[in-house]
Amino acid sequence: KKAEKGNGWILRLCNPCEETTTCIIKGKEITNATRVSLEEVPQGELAVNDGKISVDIEPKKIVTLLLE
Repeated sequence: KKAEKGNGWILRLCNPCEETTTCIIKGKEITNATRVSLEEVPQGELAVNDGKISVDIEPKKIVTLLLE
């Protein structure tokens, strides 16, 4: 979805499994990625390498990212 503030996009990822999993997001337009709360409050920057982001998601958790 479109971010509430700014020009970024919100991406929510869910891990329904019993084990931690790694998700890789690719998009050559992605230059900045931030882990945010459901209310879109920043929680930490993520490394972006050539439009690629790697995120570890704990079991039964939802992760929200702000992509710019």
